[in-house]
Amino acid sequence: KIPERQLLDCMIPMLLSLKFVHNAGFTHRDISPDNIMCLPDGSVKLLDFGAARYSVMEESKSLSVIVKQGYTPIEQYQSHGKQGPWTDLYAAAATMYTALTGIVPEESLERMANDTLKKPSQLGVKVSENTENAILAALNLRPEDRPQDVDAFLEILTGQKKGGLVVRKKSKKPLIAILAAVMVL
Repeated sequence: KIPERQLLDCMIPMLLSLKFVHNAGFTHRDISPDNIMCLPDGSVKLLDFGAARYSVMEESKSLSVIVKQGYTPIEQYQSHGKQGPWTDLYAAAATMYTALTGIVPEESLERMANDTLKKPSQLGVKVSENTENAILAALNLRPEDRPQDVDAFLEILTGQKKGGLVVRKKSKKPLIAILAAVMVL
């Protein structure tokens, strides 16, 4: 676990780098703690662009499925589908959640059936409301419920915009039906 200030000192420069990547038309698709290097001099390196794909914000013909437990959003489980900055923001928020709480968020597929994600503050973590809201907003399961780009995420993080988890009615569909629907998305 690391304190919020230390986390933000590392993650804000990483997010600004990620914005540059997104503005160039790429989606990283593999943001996780092991792909972010925070150096003692304060500089931050975003690593491993092996899964990055050029995106034009439309459906790709076919994308390899990259899965890193706890950091992979629902749309990344499909080989055909719309991925973009919101995909990377989910993984960045999962990284922030892990760094603050010491707990990797439950896999997005499992959360589809029964979302038990707890707020960091519910786990006893001292965190500002803005930081918690930004993390939770980017951890929304549905891509359309997440901040759509780094600027929108930073607006929540700085309190300029509201955000958080979108609460939806629990699905009565069995997990297999949900998984089938995800594969069709």
